[in-house]
Amino acid sequence: MKQRTLTLIFVLMTMFAAYPAHSCTGCIAVETDLKLNICAEYKGIPYSFGMNYAPDSGGFYWKADIASFRQLESATKNCIHVEDDLALKICCAAYQGVNYSFTLNYSPRTDGHYWKADVSTFSRALNRPAVPQIGANFVRFYWSENPESVGLNTSTPYYQPDEIFRRFADLGVHTYRQFVKADLLWNVVEPKDNQWNWEAADIVIPNPNFEPIVTLMAMQYSSGTPPWAVKTDKFQKHVGTEARDYITTVVRRYAPYIKYWELGNEMDHWRALDESTIPASADKLPASLPSDGFSPQEQGMFLAEVAAIIRENDPDAVIVLPGMGGLDDYLTDTWLPGVIKGGGRDWFDIVNYHYYPGWEPYTILRPKFQAALERLGIADKAVWMTETGTTSDPTLTLRTNYPNSPQEQAADVFRRIIQAYGFGDSMAIWHCYLSSEGADNDWREYGLISAQAEIKPSYYAFRLLTQELIPFKQVERLSSNAKGINAYRVTTAAGQVRYVVWGKGSYTIPEGITKRVSVVPNADGSYTWQTAKAGETLTLTTTPVVLK
Repeated sequence: MKQRTLTLIFVLMTMFAAYPAHSCTGCIAVETDLKLNICAEYKGIPYSFGMNYAPDSGGFYWKADIASFRQLESATKNCIHVEDDLALKICCAAYQGVNYSFTLNYSPRTDGHYWKADVSTFSRALNRPAVPQIGANFVRFYWSENPESVGLNTSTPYYQPDEIFRRFADLGVHTYRQFVKADLLWNVVEPKDNQWNWEAADIVIPNPNFEPIVTLMAMQYSSGTPPWAVKTDKFQKHVGTEARDYITTVVRRYAPYIKYWELGNEMDHWRALDESTIPASADKLPASLPSDGFSPQEQGMFLAEVAAIIRENDPDAVIVLPGMGGLDDYLTDTWLPGVIKGGGRDWFDIVNYHYYPGWEPYTILRPKFQAALERLGIADKAVWMTETGTTSDPTLTLRTNYPNSPQEQAADVFRRIIQAYGFGDSMAIWHCYLSSEGADNDWREYGLISAQAEIKPSYYAFRLLTQELIPFKQVERLSSNAKGINAYRVTTAAGQVRYVVWGKGSYTIPEGITKRVSVVPNADGSYTWQTAKAGETLTLTTTPVVLK
């Protein structure tokens, strides 16, 4: 008996489910005897009964305790809906702090009513936010700063999944995106035809607590062209045999753990080949290039093909538009309309954009973007800002020059993220988690943590934001003015009301407010809340203040 129990526990911990569990509203508590207390609703009538673990050489069985069988007046929150086959699809069984899902198939015997576990359905149940609202971008799992290195860096502590996920829990991160060595980019998981590499993804993606947003195809120049193609005549504007195999394989393998599929990223970079537009950067162009370019309309046709294959293999998939590389006129007036003309509006569920200039122009550019969404008939879709951020390095002035500093970076955590919510975005993702370094790197020190893994003021600001404001029910934009008052009222999911204010001028503290704090932390990372009184006048600066 003890050996069979240990074997079952091993199966519970190691098996992957073929499909994810859905609509799970409560967990069954399981003790060391593995007894299950079941609520089963059959033909609209709820019943309860106990099931005793009764394994034998034929498999893992549970036997119904008939003496405990009774009809209930109403179903409990963890009641299982049962069809005529009497299978018990248990979407959550909590055992020693871990949640599992599995199916028990009815297998009656002459000595009683038994159910046998279908071991192919065992999986660790996910414990992720139902609606992710905040995340971290460009996460360096197993990273190596040496460009010549091959394989995974499993020795540097701050590049290891356990340490990164520990920090995510501390920060209040819901989701993560662009995790490179552990992502599902084509050149990462299938660098050569039918030579698959799942080592990092298999460790990172199944984490039950944080929602991955995977990037398919390529980081910028997505197409149906396999990574091993190096000649122009091999470029594929449509999904061919190789691309279909890649997409189908990764979706079938990871659908139990992935809800959100982003089809490439910043595909507007393809305009580097279009002489009729102001060219984008031609850095990192793939080896195989289309001789006649790859227009937004052609991209739209390709993306719709990819989305259809994903949904064939994962009907519950949520498709994310490739992140638009900004809010400039080319993206809103040329690229996005062209993609929709080529592929239609229905293939994607979430609009996705990036924003890196200063917080001030956003007050003008985001409303213009909203107007474009309305013109294109997609204003009803959810909008995510999946990349935004500021460097803490005062010598890097390419995108912002406040002047930049660790303190301004901390302030920008609130200015950028709260603005996004206030203009209607349901998700905001900070770029990035861990900084890159080097005097010639124009993305240096964008992280919440330095390149040497030192905590920065922005880390504490991010944590303050998630502790006080996330999850939110509503963020109301009371005032948005780059040259004046910026005020946002946040109602949390728990019903608490907070305000975030900054800018120029003064602000009258609302009723119900008793405390205030600057979002830039003390030197030790702590925050000192000060007394606030309704009706008092607060002199604003460009550093946001939280009122509660």
